[in-house]
Amino acid sequence: MLRVLIADDESKVCQLIEKLVDWDALGMEVVAVAENGIEALEKIKEFHPDIVITDIRMPVLTGLEMIQKASEQGVKCHFIVVSGYKYFDYAQKALKYGVEDYLLKPIDEDELNRQLQKIVAEEEQREDKQQQVDQIEKKLEDSKYLRHKEFLKQILSQKQENIDAANTEFGLQL
Repeated sequence: MLRVLIADDESKVCQLIEKLVDWDALGMEVVAVAENGIEALEKIKEFHPDIVITDIRMPVLTGLEMIQKASEQGVKCHFIVVSGYKYFDYAQKALKYGVEDYLLKPIDEDELNRQLQKIVAEEEQREDKQQQVDQIEKKLEDSKYLRHKEFLKQILSQKQENIDAANTEFGLQL
C-alpha cells in the first residue's frame, strides 16, 4: 500500500481530504496528519510516506519550505500542493521542487482522485521497471556463474602444461 501524509493547518481540510478519497480502492492508506510544516517534516522522517498532500500556507514552516527541506534531505515522494491561492509564484516554486500537482481550494474531489490515480499508475510502472532490472541482474549473475564454470571445465580438461600456463596468466592456483 502507498502511504499518504496530509498536512494542513485546518483540521477540517485534513478531514475533508480523508473523506474525499476511497483510499483502499487506490491501494493507499493515510499514515499521518500534520498541522504545520515542521510537524509534517518530522512525520515524513518517521513514516516515510509515498505521497504528501500539503497546504501551501501553514504556520511555522510553509508547505513549500517543508517540500524544499524534504527535497534537500533526499526525501523521495510525490508532493501534491493544495492552496487557496492562485498566485503564479506559488505554483512556479512548487513545480521547481518537483510537486506533482497544484490543486486549488475548494478541493475538487475528481481532480484529487485523478491525480492520486496517476501517481498509483506511475508507482506501478516504476515497480514493473524495477522488477525487470532485478530479473536482468539475476540473469547476468547466472550468466557469470555459468561462464566461470565453463572456463574452469575447459582448463581442467587440458593437459598439465596448459593448466600451468593458465595459472600463470590468470593468477590462479589450479
